Amino acid sequence: MKIVYGVQLTRTIDMNEVMTYNRDLYRMFDDVLSKGIERGEFRTDLPRVVLTRHFVMAIRGLSYEWCIRYPDFDLKQEALAHFKLLLTGIQTRA
Repeated sequence: MKIVYGVQLTRTIDMNEVMTYNRDLYRMFDDVLSKGIERGEFRTDLPRVVLTRHFVMAIRGLSYEWCIRYPDFDLKQEALAHFKLLLTGIQTRA
């Protein structure tokens, strides 16, 4: 991860495949959010593309924290807690 972040900052290597919004990571989050919206589980007043980008930012932030705080950072535990918080924020209110 350290190398990937460094290369992205210096742009010494073409990183379009890592940085594009068409990557599998974006598609995965977009698919999950789309299904939740279709089922009425998630709010519809927020654009799905915006939500997708925020979820990707969250996973990147978690990855960064894990890199700099390892071994004192439980990635799985923190990811579950963080995404539960995010999902609660976009749930529809019944």
